[in-house]
Amino acid sequence: TKKDRGGITVTSTVELTHMTKELVEQVCKDMKINNADVTIREDITPEQLIDVIEGNRVYIPCIFVLNKIDQITIEELDLLDKLPNWIPISAHEEWNLDELLEKIFERLALMRVYTKPVGQPPDYDDPIILKCSSSCGNEGRSKFGKI
Repeated sequence: TKKDRGGITVTSTVELTHMTKELVEQVCKDMKINNADVTIREDITPEQLIDVIEGNRVYIPCIFVLNKIDQITIEELDLLDKLPNWIPISAHEEWNLDELLEKIFERLALMRVYTKPVGQPPDYDDPIILKCSSSCGNEGRSKFGKI
């Protein structure tokens, strides 16, 4: 948040491994920001900080999907286990596809809502997919009645 005076104040809710608070201040000064409160809520790089200040980048969640795991060894799979946000699958053997679907829902914060007409059983074949947020329950209620 820009302010009129007081210099640059940097607070972080996480440990910064890619940059220091001094580097945050220097980046702000290089971007002609001399007075601001900077709050960092995730471990970011200097490039990400610049992108946020300029406002020209949007970061979206990602999942690395590694196919053909039926053709690699356990040792190779253990090496791959060090990657963040990845899921191994075999499309040919249809391995781990349910886990992939669940990971997609988790990373994109989606939820399934099953409708139930009055006096009838719920329809588990065709759910409504909603983006979950802190108000997702209220959003669902307002769009579809009682959940």
